[in-house]
Amino acid sequence: MARSRSKCEINTEKKPTENIPSTSEIVEEAIAKLKIDELLDKLFEKDGSGKVITPSRIVKMLEEEAFKIYKECEEQVRKEYTSIGYDSKKLEQSLQQARFSRGGRTFEIIFTKLLDKFGIKYERNKVIKIYDDITEGEKPDFIIPSVDSFCENPSSAIVITVKRKVRERWREAIGEAQILRNKFGDNINIWFVGFDEKLSLYSAVAMLDNGIKRIYVINGRYDSLIKELESIPNKDKYLPNIRRFSDIFEDIMQLVGDKGVRGN
Repeated sequence: MARSRSKCEINTEKKPTENIPSTSEIVEEAIAKLKIDELLDKLFEKDGSGKVITPSRIVKMLEEEAFKIYKECEEQVRKEYTSIGYDSKKLEQSLQQARFSRGGRTFEIIFTKLLDKFGIKYERNKVIKIYDDITEGEKPDFIIPSVDSFCENPSSAIVITVKRKVRERWREAIGEAQILRNKFGDNINIWFVGFDEKLSLYSAVAMLDNGIKRIYVINGRYDSLIKELESIPNKDKYLPNIRRFSDIFEDIMQLVGDKGVRGN
């Protein structure tokens, strides 16, 4: 159970960041505060303000609330450690590193919660072996419904890479896609989820040209990205494969069918 923000207990014998609740705890607290389960039951309906409740909107709400919870606890840590004379530069460096690393994990956990809500089967961070005699391999963020399903029939499963901040990380996704395609063939479903309003047209097109089959974009970036895409001559090659983040759950269920849904 997530700790209340008012109960962020500080023990200065620990490292500063060890006093901050885990990412999972913070997300659970945000879910409870925003009554996300109720919102998920009303997906694609309008709320009291007339706005449609979409997965993209829910993720954004959860991220913002989780960050508020984190910042409040971080401030408590800062005050306590400053009061005992802890080195301020060292403290800020520690807090900054923790804050940066938590952003991506927060989005992955929220994405997991949505997969669970839709009843979609998945495995996280499991190895897909490339060479029989080497235990290491590729480790995508999500495989739907499972590694075994992917290895038995690669075209009937989905490999998903999830990035909160895309930056240069889309190049890592291309590298992984090329390795998997060399092993399992071109007809595999490798999807990239970039919940980043700064995702560039170049990175989107480059991914689609180099092994990524579909790109899912935060709803707030989708329209402007499509408008940019309209300006290039071969836009029709890419348009069907750039989709709104809110479409991904229905798209998953359409591709994997009943075998990808829990209880089947």
